[in-house]
Amino acid sequence: MTVVIGIRCTNGIVLGADSAATFMSQGQATAQQRSMRKLTTKGTLMTGFAGSQGVAQRLCGQIEMVLHNPPTDTRTHEIVQQLRRTLWSTVLQLEMTAVRDTREALRIPGCEASSQCEMLVATVLNERHELIHINEHGGTALVEDDVPYVAIGIGQSIAYPFLGFTRRMFWQSELPSIATATFSIMWTLMHVVDSNAAGMSRPFSLAMLEPQSGQWTAREVAHAELKEHEDRVVEAEQLLRDWGVGMTESKPERTLPPE
Repeated sequence: MTVVIGIRCTNGIVLGADSAATFMSQGQATAQQRSMRKLTTKGTLMTGFAGSQGVAQRLCGQIEMVLHNPPTDTRTHEIVQQLRRTLWSTVLQLEMTAVRDTREALRIPGCEASSQCEMLVATVLNERHELIHINEHGGTALVEDDVPYVAIGIGQSIAYPFLGFTRRMFWQSELPSIATATFSIMWTLMHVVDSNAAGMSRPFSLAMLEPQSGQWTAREVAHAELKEHEDRVVEAEQLLRDWGVGMTESKPERTLPPE
């Protein structure tokens, strides 16, 4: 059970995730643990995954190979299509074939879960920061400016409406800044965890791709900085509660008309 969120910003990209880890055996969930590492950063590359950790590890290796030094004379969409072909031929096709053979030979229900993995990838292509969504079948899509956010994992059904709410509140018609996107992701993660009893959990993790000293750099947010972001959300919610109380107290008393 998990949720991973990515937002494309004016000055970078932010990824955020919860930390729940669900262990599976023969298609059945057997245990859940906390503090699973779902975000990785290396150079100018950030990844986040939902699904099989083993498949995610193999996909990350291929993603790094394709995107490490992409040719500058190749269009971004062509690089993304090359990524799709590579992931399908080297990892996903083999995984799906193994699952099919296992299901037919051993009759294990639900074994497909061991091959399913969805990913978010943030990097720089042709001097532009890009956020790429890779679905369970290896389909790739660039996250565009008109809808600059994406959520993956079972928590996405709760995350998407709340992300839409934060967008309406803070960045209606333009891309958000990294600071605004970070607040939106943290508030959404807290909302998902507090609203869902199916296995989302703290602590959260955040990663940012942003320019530093003239160069794009991906970094994970330290624990102390994470706490600051959570505290801002708590403060914002308290302000809303205080405003609601003030609205209730300021309503004029209702008087009945004379008989």
